[in-house]
Amino acid sequence: MNFKKKIKVLHIITDLPIGGAQDNTLHTIEELDKTRYELTLICNSKGPLLERAKKIPEIKLINLKYLERDIRPVKDALAFIILIKILICNQYHIVHTHSSKPGVLGRLAAWIIGIPVIIHTVHGFPFHDQMNGSLKTILIAIERSMARISNHLITVSNLNLIKIINLNIAPRHKLTNIYSGIDFKKFANHNNNSLRIELSIPDSTKIIGSIGRLSLQKDPLCFIRAIPIVREAFPDSHFILVGSGELKEKITQAIKKLRLEDCVSLLGSRDDIPNILHSIDLFVLSSIYEGLGRSLTEAIYCKLPVVATNVEGVPELVQNNNTGCLVEPVDEIGLAHGIINQLKNPAKARLMAEKAFEFVKSNFDVHSMVTQIDQLYKEIILKP
Repeated sequence: MNFKKKIKVLHIITDLPIGGAQDNTLHTIEELDKTRYELTLICNSKGPLLERAKKIPEIKLINLKYLERDIRPVKDALAFIILIKILICNQYHIVHTHSSKPGVLGRLAAWIIGIPVIIHTVHGFPFHDQMNGSLKTILIAIERSMARISNHLITVSNLNLIKIINLNIAPRHKLTNIYSGIDFKKFANHNNNSLRIELSIPDSTKIIGSIGRLSLQKDPLCFIRAIPIVREAFPDSHFILVGSGELKEKITQAIKKLRLEDCVSLLGSRDDIPNILHSIDLFVLSSIYEGLGRSLTEAIYCKLPVVATNVEGVPELVQNNNTGCLVEPVDEIGLAHGIINQLKNPAKARLMAEKAFEFVKSNFDVHSMVTQIDQLYKEIILKP
């Protein structure tokens, strides 16, 4: 194709909570050259990052209220019909979908309409090892079908790219790994004591933190169940969870049941993540599945020792006893022992954190990410 006018690109995502897929999408839209691209974002009106999206200059933001994370047949059908209408009216050159639900509805609508280029970013798989085997088989089959009608898939870790090939979801020539970049400038020159001051936590107390949606995927309840074990070794330690989600009430009940009210702080959604990361001593990722983990990447860039679950792309960032501590998912005892081991060996933990930092610094710059996406767009759209 030969373009004298701007290339029209549509990005589709469900909602805009604080999360890796959302941050990746917004960074891409913010950084792409507006003199060459005419950009549109479709999402629903939920999530604290919506205000950030509204402030991006020279883009069109479309609210699709029926587009939600959970499977809701009536709303999904309405969202699909509206997507078809939007695509017919606007004649985009590229449709770029993010996450599972938009990846199905958006790609299928784009294929039906005959959009020239369909790209999907695999921020994480809709299936995982903890789910029912039959359901997993069905979801893999759906991903294979969607990959066939896609021009290209972007992964956020090489391990996920390999998994796609091994599961015969897509061939190698349709795959490109582009690490989900972070804005390094956001994490410079922050107050290391702001959270301690806010929560009245003494300097001598170790703060162990986790950041992410309070959802089944992130398994924050495993983190909560690990706390009593950690407190046996470090009775003065304090624990924080940053994020919101459907498990908040269950987490609150678990904290009360385990009598942890004095040592656990639920901070909700926050816009001062850099300050929080610079205030804590250890970062925990307890997910049962994870594309890579934006909060994990950010914690590593802040040179924090980390304990993370051995799922999907995470081992690409955290190699056990080399750049951090890896534990198995849904195992509060293993998670607790990982935390205790890091706290008992601070010199080794700092050395591993330094190694992990160097890897993130070299591979996760947001500007490099957008440059690679821009290059991919040009390569695919200019193919004869």
